[in-house]
Amino acid sequence: MAKIMITSTESKKMTDGQIENAVNKLRDAMFKCRPEITSDIAQQVLGVKNLGMMMFAPFREHVEEISNLVTRVVMVKTEREPTEVIRATSHKFQGNQEVVKVMPKGEGGEVKVFLFRLKLGEYVNPHCITDDEVES
Repeated sequence: MAKIMITSTESKKMTDGQIENAVNKLRDAMFKCRPEITSDIAQQVLGVKNLGMMMFAPFREHVEEISNLVTRVVMVKTEREPTEVIRATSHKFQGNQEVVKVMPKGEGGEVKVFLFRLKLGEYVNPHCITDDEVES
């Protein structure tokens, strides 16, 4: 029977100090580049919907690159079949159907989803990675 892997990802969250550090770096860059941008254009850009998330995206990309872990908070639709759930992640599924069949169903609502990247060149057989290899 397929084994369900649970990864320990609930380490400490980013601190207030780290957030302030990131904001300070953005502020410094904006002051440095101030002569390149006119006030009226800056005001228009500040009105762009979701600008904060757009500015945060490159930071998140670096985090995911370094950690090999993608974390997203998503709304779960528990009426979906397991294969639909996997397809909805828009990531390539590289597993076996036995694991999919035993995927637990939750209560729905907002949940954290953790996806991790495997370094395929590090495994004896990248088409059949063991639980021990994933955990190491």
